[in-house]
Amino acid sequence: VLPLAGTKIQYPENECGSMYEKLLQELGLSKESFANVKDRELKLGGDYRKLVCDLGDLQFDVMEYSDPIEPLMQTDLMKINDLQIGADKDCPPDEKKERL
Repeated sequence: VLPLAGTKIQYPENECGSMYEKLLQELGLSKESFANVKDRELKLGGDYRKLVCDLGDLQFDVMEYSDPIEPLMQTDLMKINDLQIGADKDCPPDEKKERL
């Protein structure tokens, strides 16, 4: 888990924490800088982000991309209109634009 800078997080007490302090110093900031902001709209509380996630049952397709107009995924609108990816390959460009 990586912390995002702010007032409500606990920084790691290892090399990662030292790296945060060094980066803040390079920007002219410190951990206390976030607490000194008076405007609620600009005050950062901080958060935590997962560095590594379990993807579980990951499925993927490798696709060749050769047409900049053709989408890589079937959009919701394509599903509603029962249009498949690649189904327009033989259509003239003007007709293809009308379908999109």
